[in-house]
Amino acid sequence: AVRYGFFKATRRKCKMNDPDRTTPAFCQRCRSRLINPGANFCPVCGMPLRQKKESGAKRFFKTFFQCCAYIAFFFAMQSVVEGVAMFICGAAGGALGYTSFDSVIDKMYEAYGHWSWLSGMISAALCVFLLAMFFKIRKKSFCAQIELRPLRPAPLGGALTLGFGAKFAATLLIIGLYALLPSLADNSVGDEIDSLLQAPYPVLDFIHIGLTTAIVEEVVFRGIVYNKLKRAIPVPWAMILSGVMFGIAHMNIEQFVYTVPLGIIMAASLEKYGSIIAPIAIHFAFNGGNYLIGKIPFTNDWWYTAAVFAGTGLMLIALAFMFFTEKSSGRTSAGKRKSCTYEAL
Repeated sequence: AVRYGFFKATRRKCKMNDPDRTTPAFCQRCRSRLINPGANFCPVCGMPLRQKKESGAKRFFKTFFQCCAYIAFFFAMQSVVEGVAMFICGAAGGALGYTSFDSVIDKMYEAYGHWSWLSGMISAALCVFLLAMFFKIRKKSFCAQIELRPLRPAPLGGALTLGFGAKFAATLLIIGLYALLPSLADNSVGDEIDSLLQAPYPVLDFIHIGLTTAIVEEVVFRGIVYNKLKRAIPVPWAMILSGVMFGIAHMNIEQFVYTVPLGIIMAASLEKYGSIIAPIAIHFAFNGGNYLIGKIPFTNDWWYTAAVFAGTGLMLIALAFMFFTEKSSGRTSAGKRKSCTYEAL
C-alpha cells in the first residue's frame, strides 16, 4: 500500500509538471515495472517512455489507416497466391499442348477451379504467419493481440449454433434485398456458390471455406482491426465500424447486407468472452452451414421456407443464450480482465 501510494503520488506530480505528456507505469516492450515513473527511458530495455498526448481525432484516423493497411495486406496475400496459382495452371495448360490463347485460358480457369481450395489454404496460412512474424519483430505478443485464449464448451456450442442459424437469417435479409431491388437478383453471387458446390474435392473445399477462411478473416477483422479500433473509439462504435469494414471487404451488396450485422455480433462475442475462438466458431458454422445446406436438394419450396424460419429462430435462441444468460470470461466494464486488478494490487 505504501509503494502504491508513492507511485500514485509520483505519477500525479509528474503529470502536474508536464501536463502535455504521459508516462506509463509499465514498459510496453519488456513489461517491467518502472521504479521512476518520471523517467524518459526504460532502465531495462532503453525504450522511450514519455510520449506526447494525441487528440482523439488524430488517434482515430491513425488507427483507422493502420486497420486499412492490415486489410490491404490480407487482400494482397490472397491476390499474390491466386496469381501464382493461376500462372502455374496456365503454364501447365501450355505444356500439355494447348496452343491457342483461349484454350490455355480455359484450361487455366478449369484447373484453378479444381485447386482453389489449396491456394486459399496457402494464402490463409501465409497471411497469419506473416502477421505473427510482424508482431514478433515489433516485440509484441501476437496471441495477446488477437486474444487467443481457450473457450468453455457452453459458449462454444452457443457460438456454433448461432453461426449455423445466422445462415438462414442471412437468407431472409437477401430475400428482402431482392424484394426492394429486383435488378440485383439477376446479378447475384449464386453462380459462384454453384461453382463451389460442383468442385471435385468437397471435403477439402468444406475445410477451406468453413475453417481456414474463418480463421484468417477473424484474425484480421476481429483480432487486429476491432481490437485496435476499440482503443481509439468507444467499444460500440468499434463494433459497428469493424462490421462495416468487414462487409465492404466482401465487395458485393448481397453479402454486405448480412456480413455487417454478422461482423457486429462476432465482435460482441469477442468482447464478452475475450477469446478469438468465439467469433471463429460463429464464422465457421456460418460458412460451413452455407456450404452443407447448398448440397441438400430441396424438392419443395415449403421445406426450404420452414428451414429458413426454423434456423432464424435457432439463431435468436443462441443469441439470447450467449449474450443474456451465459456468463462472460472475466471482463470488467472497462474492457480489462479482473486478473489485471489483482496483479496491480
